[in-house]
Amino acid sequence: MEGVPTSREHRRNTDHARVAMAMDIRQIRENLGRVKPYYLKNETLRALAALINGLKGALTLPGGLPTDVRAPLREAVQLMTRDELVKKHTEVRLAYQQGEERQLLTALVALHHNIETELNSENDATAIARKQRLDQALNQGLRSLEAGRVSEADEYFQQAVANYRDEHRLFFYIGKSLLEADAAKRSVPYLRKGVETNPDDNEMSAMLEKANQAVKAAAE
Repeated sequence: MEGVPTSREHRRNTDHARVAMAMDIRQIRENLGRVKPYYLKNETLRALAALINGLKGALTLPGGLPTDVRAPLREAVQLMTRDELVKKHTEVRLAYQQGEERQLLTALVALHHNIETELNSENDATAIARKQRLDQALNQGLRSLEAGRVSEADEYFQQAVANYRDEHRLFFYIGKSLLEADAAKRSVPYLRKGVETNPDDNEMSAMLEKANQAVKAAAE
């Protein structure tokens, strides 16, 4: 009958739809897969944007979210709940609940806007003050380390990291100082974080390997 698709045409249309859906799912997973690298680099806005784009794409899928999208979506949301800026701007902990994807998207978009507004409002004076706090804590930690007060030094180093924004070499300086003070075990978390935030830093990677070897040797 004219105008009624044949079974072959129907199968072809179905196959095209499946291919298109598979491509959509791949793109969604790629977006969600970008969340972790951005998070590890402390690029909160880019991590949130990747999560938002992934969720937006997922909401266009017919028949709801498939398992191979729900799992990475849940993981991405859980990861972002650990971000300090996200914690600061959320009164209720973010969580992915099946069937509440649109509410989650609304919350994420508002969160992205609020954080972006705050970051853009950091003027020169604020930036200088933050860096001064970082430098002060770092220097106090180094002085404590020289005096043999390792635990006290570690507390100051944690304060320095709390003021970290994009000073990636901070982790190297702290890790190297602790390692040279025979506090290899304490140096490992800092060096590991440095490698995570800047995987291309070969010197950082080498220092982490050296620290891991020192920890292993001490345990033998």
